Formats: sequence, C-alpha cells, structure tokens
Amino acid sequence: MGLCVSFAFLLALMLIISPCLVKSFDYFSLILMWPGAYCEQTNAGCCLPTTGEPAGDFLIKDLITYNSTTGDSITKCQNINFDYNQISGLSHDLETYWANIKCPSNNGRSNWKSKWKSYGVCSGLSQTDYFKTGLNLLQKADIAFHLVKKGIHPDYNLYKLADIKSAIAEGIGAEPLIRCSKGPFNKFQLFEVHICIDSDDSKIIECPVKPKFTCTDEILFHPYRSWMLNDTTKAFETNSNIRLPIDME
Repeated sequence: MGLCVSFAFLLALMLIISPCLVKSFDYFSLILMWPGAYCEQTNAGCCLPTTGEPAGDFLIKDLITYNSTTGDSITKCQNINFDYNQISGLSHDLETYWANIKCPSNNGRSNWKSKWKSYGVCSGLSQTDYFKTGLNLLQKADIAFHLVKKGIHPDYNLYKLADIKSAIAEGIGAEPLIRCSKGPFNKFQLFEVHICIDSDDSKIIECPVKPKFTCTDEILFHPYRSWMLNDTTKAFETNSNIRLPIDME
C-alpha cells in the first residue's frame, strides 16, 4: 500500500514539474504570412515597425508545436520567462523576417514574447534556438522564389490554387496548406502558407493534420509595397508637438 502511495505521489510531482511529459509534440507548423494580403484586408491597415521596414517577402507569423495524434496544438507546457537579451543577436533577422506589422507601430518584442510563451516553451529548444529554427525554416522554404519560378507573381491577376500548391510542393518536397482571405473585388487572396516540419530532423513533411481553409479554385496574389505600411510613430510625434490652449494644459 505504501508503495502505491509513493508512486502516485511521485507521478503527481513529475506532472507538476514537467507538464511537457503529458503535452508532447511531434511536428512544427510554420505559418508564413503574405504582407500584401494582410495590409489589404484589415480595416486598420498595416503599420511600419518602429525598428524599420521588414522584408518585402513572406513573413513568419507562427512556429506552432503540434501533436499529430490528437491534432491539437501544444501550448504553454512550461512557465519559462521571455528574455530578449537571449535573442538580441538575432534582432536584425527577426525585425526583417519575423516582424509584426499590426497597428500601431511596434518593435515586435511583445509578439516574440507571445510566441515563446505559447509554443517555444513546448519545443524542447532554448529560446535562441527556437527563433533561430523559425528563421532557418523560412530560408529553407523560400516560398516567393518557388512561386516566381513558376510565373506566379504578386499582382492583381488570378492564379489557380492548384498551381500555387504545385509550385511550392515542387520546391519544398511536400504539399503546403494555403489559407485565403477576402481581397479586393470580393475575391479570395493568398494570405498564409502553412508548412509542416518533423520535430526530430527538421525535415519538411506532409502535414499530419490539415485544417479546413476556405479558398476558391482561383485566387489573387496581392501586390505588396512598402508605402502600404503606415508609420503611426510619426503621427504620434506630430500630435505630441501640438501646443494645447492654456486652459487645456
């Protein structure tokens, strides 16, 4: 009887100390966002990060830890604080390719903190390696290159969804998942590309779980230009220089 009690106590203690023992993941989902679609579809538009202009390319939105058996994302396995100093050496690449163009203008750190606290802590990687993995996978996938290679350019033309998937699949060796959003002329547009990566060898794989996304057979690939990014910091600075009437100061 005493042995059973001791074992039960030990098991409970292990679960408290290491939540990841019951929250295991076996693949990543790398979500890449096309900024042209994001800027066009949001009522607030998009904003220039305070750290400068990001790449005119697909940007990393998420690097999510998934369990293929349950089909669920694995989140918040451990309570490990986010420390920007650990990724400061990656700051240029993060500001360029993992930028947050949500308004108002921001430096991206709250976004990186959220990704780390939600998924990074479940990855089994250090904070530095988690973000470095995302950046390396983005470079490895090189989505824009594979699309342009097949004559699929960001413009207002309609492209077959099947051709977009085929172009990316030929380049990365696995079929991507395409998420669309509503664009101009009430047409669906290319918004996100989801790519799955095995947790053991970082190999791009067919996605074990495939969410249902709504797209049409032909979709837009919306142009992206840097002028689409509103600089809300300048607007704030301008407003802050306005002299208030004496009775309002």
